[in-house]
Amino acid sequence: RAPSTMGSRRGELSGRRKVPAVGAGFSQMHWMRLAATQGDLTEGIGVSDPEEKSCRKWLMEEVRQHNSREDAWMVLRGRVYNVTRYLPYHPGSIDEMMRSAGDDATVLFEEVHPWVNWEAMLEPCCVGVLDTSREKEAIGTTLGISKLVVSDDVAVKSEAATELHADEWRHFRVVACERVCDDSVLLRFAIADGRRLGLLVGEHVQVLAPSRKTFRAYTPVSPVKKTGAFELLVRHVPSGAVSSYLCTRRAGDVVAVRG
Repeated sequence: RAPSTMGSRRGELSGRRKVPAVGAGFSQMHWMRLAATQGDLTEGIGVSDPEEKSCRKWLMEEVRQHNSREDAWMVLRGRVYNVTRYLPYHPGSIDEMMRSAGDDATVLFEEVHPWVNWEAMLEPCCVGVLDTSREKEAIGTTLGISKLVVSDDVAVKSEAATELHADEWRHFRVVACERVCDDSVLLRFAIADGRRLGLLVGEHVQVLAPSRKTFRAYTPVSPVKKTGAFELLVRHVPSGAVSSYLCTRRAGDVVAVRG
């Protein structure tokens, strides 16, 4: 049937998929009242102030253990939240929240609703900050070869991994860089002969800009069944750390990717 029009059906917006309505008593207003009256919604963990030196630190391995509806944590811009109590209040449904349970939700959150003041909304759920002290050691640990230091405090391996991994930063060598227009480049990365990247149609990879220790999601433009290489089309945004980093890569450079 034809897509619904604005307001013609509750939970539908101009052809977008239907989003289940929240239950009675679980609106954003109800959440704000609950947060204001209780202050601590961390399910016994204890609220932690990210601005304090005593703020508790959590390894990503610890965050990943909390990935169920009964115990859901996630990371937003380096802060760790126990969002278990918030799940039924989320306007986009519990299932949408569970997409990032036990994971870093920064990219997905900012793609869907970058205007939301999540720091204030989830303040009663903050249990600490992400401990990145092991990140230098974790990046590329699957490769038993020497390290190449690309910034003062981020180390990477000097050769490309053979396949993508969801949790680990693996390094892929740029084999071609083509400027397709004034502000965009097409980067081709090598992977082992006969191997595919491993993504499905529409899925994305995350690319790390080491000097800024930030990352951004990109959807490969190469066919999902392509072997031996994959391609990213990158539009340069002057204020974007990752796009600025990628648009200066040349053949032979290595780039940290996960997905």
